[in-house]
Amino acid sequence: MVMPIKKVLTAEEIAQILRISYDMIDVYHAGLLENVLHIECEIKDEDITVELYPSLRNPYLMRIPSPRETQEAPQRIDEGDLYEKRKKHKIEFASRRHEIVLDEIRMRNHDIEVHKFFLSQAEGYDVGWLVAAAHWLKTYGPGFYDLSKKHHQQLGMDFEWKGMERAVGIVSQNREAEKIHYVVVRSMDFSIEEHVAQWAGGVIDNRTKEMDEKKAAKVREKLNELCAKYFCTVR
Repeated sequence: MVMPIKKVLTAEEIAQILRISYDMIDVYHAGLLENVLHIECEIKDEDITVELYPSLRNPYLMRIPSPRETQEAPQRIDEGDLYEKRKKHKIEFASRRHEIVLDEIRMRNHDIEVHKFFLSQAEGYDVGWLVAAAHWLKTYGPGFYDLSKKHHQQLGMDFEWKGMERAVGIVSQNREAEKIHYVVVRSMDFSIEEHVAQWAGGVIDNRTKEMDEKKAAKVREKLNELCAKYFCTVR
C-alpha cells in the first residue's frame, strides 16, 4: 500500500514539482532518463559556467570512499530477484563500472515505473514522472540503494550509487521545444556532487585545500540558477 502524496511530499516539494512542470510542453510526455546527470563547473578568468551533463562516467566520484556497510539493509519483497540480476555484474562487466550503473538505472527505472502505476491508482489520476520519482526517492529509494550496496558486497564487489547517480533524471521538452533534462534529487546526494563540482572547477585549491571565497560566491549564484531551472530537491 503506497502512502498518499501529501503524507510523503511537503508543500515546498510539491511547489518545486509544479514549477518544473510549468516549463514542460506536456508533463505526461516526459520520460525517465537511462543515464546519470552530473554537475560540471568551469572557471576561466572571470567567466564561470555551471551546467548539467549526462554521462555514466564521472572520474571524480570514484574518489569518494565507499565504507563497508555494517547495518542490515531493509528487506524487499523482490530482494532475491534483484540479487540474481546483479550476479551478472560480477561475471560480465565487473571492471566497467559505467555498465553496472546503466544496468542499475534500468532496474531502478522499472521500480519507479511500478511505483508510479500503484501511486496513480491510489490517487485516482496519473501523477506524472516528477511526482512519482520524488515520492519513490523518499519512500523506496534509500532501501533500493542500500540493498544494491549489500548485494554487490555479497558478490565481492565494491560498488555503490554515489553522488547524483542517486538522482532521478527525467527528460522532456520545454516550452522552446528543446530537449531538457530535469532532476529529482535528495539533498544529501546533491551536496556531494556540488562539492566535487566546486573542487573540479577550481573553487577549492587542490594543493592548499583552501577555498577562494570570491569564486565560491559566484559559483553559488550559478548553482542556485541551475537548481531553480532544473532541480526538485527532496529532503
